[in-house]
Amino acid sequence: TESFAIPASVADRCDLNTLVVVEGDRNRFAPYAVDAGLLVEVVRRPVDTPLPPKRVIRPANTDDKSRRSRMDQRAAEVEAHVRDLQRTALRGTEFGRADVRACEFQLDSTKFFVHFYHHDSNIDVEPAAAAIRTFCRMPKLHIRMNRVDGPDVARTT
Repeated sequence: TESFAIPASVADRCDLNTLVVVEGDRNRFAPYAVDAGLLVEVVRRPVDTPLPPKRVIRPANTDDKSRRSRMDQRAAEVEAHVRDLQRTALRGTEFGRADVRACEFQLDSTKFFVHFYHHDSNIDVEPAAAAIRTFCRMPKLHIRMNRVDGPDVARTT
């Protein structure tokens, strides 16, 4: 869950449970990045608090929804590959013993996120990231390995 500023120009079109296009995580290969997510809560901020660093761009259109669906399907394929890697090539490594909770592509396909739990906060994830890049045939794909807190955190898949 992440917070985004909703500009007044789009606020009236952003109802709860609306898929919205938001500013995504940027990297050196994607100076402008977009993602999509479901608007689950609107919180009015006090005037003296700063706005979140990213903003909602607009409600998702048909093309955005279709792309989100394709990215979710692709993420499921890659997640299955990650789990296979854990049983084979990465077996016996720290990441091989990690509990992968969810995988997702950013809407513009410049980033891939792997959310996992491992009791040790400092594990080597580079072999897994390299294998994901190879499997996706996207050498410039930025892989973000997000360690989630605690074994009791609810799964998001």
